[in-house]
Amino acid sequence: MEERLTTAGVLLRGGKVLLALRREGGSVGGLWEFPGGKVRRGEAPEEALVRELREELGLEVEVRECIYTGSFRNGQVRYTLLGFLVETEGEPRLNEMHADLRWWDVGSVREEILVPSDRPLLKALLYRSKE
Repeated sequence: MEERLTTAGVLLRGGKVLLALRREGGSVGGLWEFPGGKVRRGEAPEEALVRELREELGLEVEVRECIYTGSFRNGQVRYTLLGFLVETEGEPRLNEMHADLRWWDVGSVREEILVPSDRPLLKALLYRSKE
């Protein structure tokens, strides 16, 4: 089985978290996600997340601590997902990959609106925000 490493950025502002809506089509079309993407060969996960958020959202970010590590399968590929807290002062911009971007109240995000791979990351974020 092929294995890949992927990252997700948790951008928080004033009790809100940024989520991106996947365009319709494919297995996760129409669901919300924490923005991020695959780590390229020779790239550190933090570097990949900086690159992905620049490409996807036009943001320059600082990657902070990893708050979640988990794995999931998609077909014949096993992914390890690393969820990082991320800081930015910029405003995200929409690109062709996503249909919408929205700042959600952290406590109002329901699991069922998220891509399945990001649901455990939401739980980790909610657990962390209760500490």
